[in-house]
Amino acid sequence: GDTLRYQGHPFRKNDKAFLIDNGTKCSVTVAGIGEHEITVKRTDGSKTKVSLGMLVDGRMGLLAKGASGI
Repeated sequence: GDTLRYQGHPFRKNDKAFLIDNGTKCSVTVAGIGEHEITVKRTDGSKTKVSLGMLVDGRMGLLAKGASGI
């Protein structure tokens, strides 16, 4: 419950990451990790819930800060 493993990277609460949404990359902070979704906080302070299903089927993505690939 404390760590989400996604594409080989562990994501924990308060980790900085990039959220990929419809091809747009924005900086976020992991605000919470639930059983079926994670909550991320955008730089403008708004929060977005991302279901794990959306990550699995590729509708949205997470990229660890400092990771190569994008």
